Amino acid sequence: MAIYAHQTAVGVFDDDDLADEAVEGLRNAGFTTGQIYYSGHAESEKHGTNFWQGFARAFTRDKPPSHEELANQLKDLGLSDDESRYYENQYDIGHTIVAVKAPGREEEAFDIMRDKGAHAPSK
Repeated sequence: MAIYAHQTAVGVFDDDDLADEAVEGLRNAGFTTGQIYYSGHAESEKHGTNFWQGFARAFTRDKPPSHEELANQLKDLGLSDDESRYYENQYDIGHTIVAVKAPGREEEAFDIMRDKGAHAPSK
């Protein structure tokens, strides 16, 4: 099951390289850098917007946000408290998170991510 909170599709990746491939696939499908939010643990210059910088661009890759800041940013994407906690936990255990603001194209965005290895919450 994919999360389409407020027109946002979110995928969890076990591998940064697969997340990179998903971002490339999303761009090839016409999603813009401004629509794609990425959070990985490896340094990468490939992505225009770090996931956690999507709404609060004050953060740098060298200084990850606090849990409170992270929770607020996830909520800004339209995620519920439970969903935010889930993605915080996934990030904390080393997974990469990719989210796409995709009004009307949420399923397409998640399909692209799933084809590259994304999984969604198992509830």
